[in-house]
Amino acid sequence: MGGQGNVVSVLAALTKVRQRRGLAPVNPWYFPSVEEYRQLLEEAGFQVPVIQLIPRPTVLPGELRGWLETFAGSFLSTEGAEREEMIAEITEELAPTLRDDFGKWTVDYVRLRFVACKVASANPSNT
Repeated sequence: MGGQGNVVSVLAALTKVRQRRGLAPVNPWYFPSVEEYRQLLEEAGFQVPVIQLIPRPTVLPGELRGWLETFAGSFLSTEGAEREEMIAEITEELAPTLRDDFGKWTVDYVRLRFVACKVASANPSNT
């Protein structure tokens, strides 16, 4: 799953474009830190022998537009022309850092990987 720092460049561009347009901030994404997610798992009765953040820059199979439409729709305006303008602005904002000289887009994914084992309850009637 996504962890702390996942798509941080994309999130910054989405936020900036929304702010410029006077739109309310939104962020439906949840990318926890190692410490935060370990605590949540342990509070839910899991042991966590392994948990780590793994940077995994990922080359997109196509344009950034497709990624934005698939994963960032809730950040974009639902109106046709305004939506197109927002996508263009976000693309322009991110091109210097996420698009290479050959036009390939690489999104700055950070994965949170972990092993969590459910701890057996001491009281079988509470399971």
